Parts: sequence; structure tokens; C-alpha cells
Amino acid sequence: MKRKYVILAVCEIIAASNGWCDPLKGRVILEVGLLQKEVVEEYARSNIKHINLVKKKMYNDLLKSGLQPRQYIAHAQVEIQSLKDMKTVAQGTTDANGHFSIEVHDVSSNLRVYSVAELLVDDKHLRFEGVCPVDRWKDKELNVYLRRETISLIGRCLNKNKMPEQGVYVRVNQYPYAESSDMRLIYPQMLGLSDTNGYWRVDGLSGPTLEEVSVHLCDTNSIHFMSDMLRGTALVAGIECRRHAFGGSPLLSFEQSLITEDLREAAIKYRSLAEKKTEKTWKQTAPMTIFPVSTNNTIYIKDIILP
Repeated sequence: MKRKYVILAVCEIIAASNGWCDPLKGRVILEVGLLQKEVVEEYARSNIKHINLVKKKMYNDLLKSGLQPRQYIAHAQVEIQSLKDMKTVAQGTTDANGHFSIEVHDVSSNLRVYSVAELLVDDKHLRFEGVCPVDRWKDKELNVYLRRETISLIGRCLNKNKMPEQGVYVRVNQYPYAESSDMRLIYPQMLGLSDTNGYWRVDGLSGPTLEEVSVHLCDTNSIHFMSDMLRGTALVAGIECRRHAFGGSPLLSFEQSLITEDLREAAIKYRSLAEKKTEKTWKQTAPMTIFPVSTNNTIYIKDIILP
């Protein structure tokens, strides 16, 4: 089978420090996955009752095309940017094994790197992206995971007088119930910083699965059951607002649902199809009634009023 690959990658890493000139080292790793919307569409076309069998077939088809479950991306461009103005302060590329090592000479307090990879596999366009936050990178190798489906959060920080609050760090824990250290390593906390107008943005969050969303829409109490069974769930993210990126107590904290409009529509369609195929009705024990405002995979957070 003839395969064609077109890869474009730009990495974006978020960090906080007091200035440095140490090399930033790490690897760009592409993680094969499925788009939830595509899964539902394939489930609708098939005569298979259980969606897990559909997902397994779709995943195996990707692997047959030559992709690996996780593979390092060679010759990927890496741009390290200033978080406050998005200007590039350093750049480089990965080697044949996906490694990068870039000297950073910068006195700003925050940097970021965003990663996108575009692949053409069997005449089908696949897009992957990811963000790797960095607490301290000296003597530490970073893994930048690129995924097909990620979620972004956009919000605004205001003071008690409802005026824009600049320089507020927004830390997002996408698995607040996770107990596994491996999960916290692969899905670390993300970091955003409010600008002069109080706006902040966090990219690269891992979204919930179709099954998680479908169950949660019918029973909002399911999140506790799923967190016990799966040792974490991506249905909600824990958000903290801080004066400093690291250390100290947060100004305030809250939880945010990660169910986008697209995920919600896909889950409702899946539930309807599953009820017809299995001839079993899903019980609406404690249905979800309040949903985030979103466009595509971007969720808009209501204004955060700081104490």
C-alpha cells in the first residue's frame, strides 16, 4: 500500500523562569488517535452494535497504513516563543529520532511552544497538535505529545471593579481526579497568562472520550464512578488563578466542564444509535443541563472576578 506523509510541526512550550541560557531538550511524539465525530459517523454506517468494536477497527486501519501508536517526529520545526507577545525567541528542528536541543537566551519570564503535525496518509489528511508545559527544564527532557483532538480554553481575568487584570497565571489541571503519576506526566498541568486586556488562553488539553460524555450527559454523578474506575477523567478540568506561576496559594480555583458542543452532539447521536441497535433505553438519572459555550474545540470561560 502506497503511503504519503507530509509533516509540518511547530512546537509551543510554556515555561516560567527568571532568565536563562540553558538548552531546552526534548522529543516530539505523535500519538495516534481517533476523532470522536468520525467514530460516530462510522458507527452510524456500520451494522455493529457496540461502538468499541468500531473504534478498534478504525484504530487498526490507521496502524495498517504505517502509523505507530506512538512515534517520534523527525525534522520537525520547533519555535520557542514569548508568551506575552508570541514572538519567536529561539528555534530549531528535531533530529532523525525526534530529539531537539535549543539554546535559549532570553530574559523574559515566560515562554511557550505549540506543536502541529499534518500527515497525509493514504490520501487522507490527518492533523495532530499538542502543548507541553515546562516547570523547570534544566537537566530534564520534555515529551511533547501531539494528538488529533485537543481542547482550548479562553477566558478573561478581571479585578473586583471588573477591570482587566494583567499578569495572572492560569493553571489548568486536565485530570484533577487522577491518581496515576504516569497520567500526570503525559497530561501535565497547562499554563496561561492574562494580557493587558485580561485575556488568557490555554491550548492542547486532552478531551473526554465519547463514552464518558455519553454517560455523563445522562448522569452527572457518573464522574465520581469513572474517576474511581479509570483513575482520572477528562470530563472536567481544575483551574487555578495565581499571581506567580509556581508556588504560593491560588487566588481562586474552580472546575470547568470540557464537554464541547461538538462532543455533546456526537454523544447524543451515539446514544440514539446505540439505543436503536441494542434496543435498550439509557436512563436519564441526573441529566446534564448546563453546558459550556464553545466553538469547534474551543471553550469560552465566563469572566473570572479575582478577589
